[in-house]
Amino acid sequence: MAMPWYQPTWPKLLGILAALQLASFGAWALTWPPIVLSVVVPKSEAEDWNAAIASFEQAHPRIQINLVSSDDRPETLEAIYRADFKAPDPQYDLVYTEMTWTAPFVAGGLLQDLSPYVDFETLEGFLPSEIKAGRQDDQLYRLPISSDIGVLLTRGDILQSTGQKPPQSFAALEGTVKLLEEKKIPAEYLWSGKQSEALVEHFVEILDGFGGFWIHSESQEVGLGKPEAVRAAQFMRSLIAKKIAPPVVTRYDDAAVRDRFLTSKNATFLRTSPTAWSQVQTQYPALSLDPLPGRRGEPGRGVRSGWGLAMSSASEHPEAAWKAIEHFTSESVQKQWVQASGMLPSRTALFTDPDLVQQAPYLPQVHELLEEQSLFRPAIAQYPEASAILQEHLWKILIAVEDPKTGMAKAAAETRQLLGQ
Repeated sequence: MAMPWYQPTWPKLLGILAALQLASFGAWALTWPPIVLSVVVPKSEAEDWNAAIASFEQAHPRIQINLVSSDDRPETLEAIYRADFKAPDPQYDLVYTEMTWTAPFVAGGLLQDLSPYVDFETLEGFLPSEIKAGRQDDQLYRLPISSDIGVLLTRGDILQSTGQKPPQSFAALEGTVKLLEEKKIPAEYLWSGKQSEALVEHFVEILDGFGGFWIHSESQEVGLGKPEAVRAAQFMRSLIAKKIAPPVVTRYDDAAVRDRFLTSKNATFLRTSPTAWSQVQTQYPALSLDPLPGRRGEPGRGVRSGWGLAMSSASEHPEAAWKAIEHFTSESVQKQWVQASGMLPSRTALFTDPDLVQQAPYLPQVHELLEEQSLFRPAIAQYPEASAILQEHLWKILIAVEDPKTGMAKAAAETRQLLGQ
């Protein structure tokens, strides 16, 4: 009896099974062995990275991301990357880099130029200043993931009792604190005074307010020995001497000074990142975010920072590494990171995204500050060493081990020697 048309004979069945097996093997061959790209990030960011990695690997099944986490200190992360660059068999294809690392890493030949991979349409979506910060010698080495800037957080509930407004000048800052104290309202200005990069950032902001500069990126002229630098150092020291800032700020990093702002009844002003707003606004509903004070009644400029992705010059998979950079800096992934961590975006459209503005109402204001009222630290190959010199002498000035004129003169001389001048 003839078999039904829908019931295959054994030879046909075996043929079908073989075809299916071959197709399965072909699919396996396309995804195995996978390309594995490694990157190291701060431990506190690992959860957000894992979410972004999951979406990347789903879109690119032949590429896997090996995520390694370190402690949260930027200097630890930088040291890990520097050690890896020197290793006989470098591990990291992707380099998660702070803004000031770009010039030193490029000078050491450690990063690949991204220009061959990126197009104008992609670049157009980012803040122009962020793209500029990723360039060296007209080549692009870094795409930004997040931006940042120094700002002033002000306890509006304290100022409202005296009719004062957030200070726009150094003199107004001092005057407001003194006026509050005269009215028996304890007040203080908090900032990170520990020997760290945060101390350098605030000094550069104050120095700019006094009309001075640290190091010119192009000419490498050093401004630390000039009168403006001495006056800026004197002002920082006077903040402590006049008890406008508590002496304990010399032991505070960014995290510690934010904790003090939350716990001290005297805390009125805080120099910090806009990301701190969401951490403290629930406790202080009248909190305002403002530009830092300047010198002549005009708002000061905040120092820029932020993180981005670069490609190691030792990577054996540049095409895959670029796909990863493109994904992790994309608008959709960046929006997820902003929602999860509160970081500042680096893509222009996200500063007015309704979902993000509802979560962080200050975003449009910060966008304006980033593009129109900010300054960068020097983009020089010797940046880590120059920063270490300035940190040491600034801190000695603050704790009265060196006077401002002597400390700045020493810092200037050591910096010029570092730069071969």
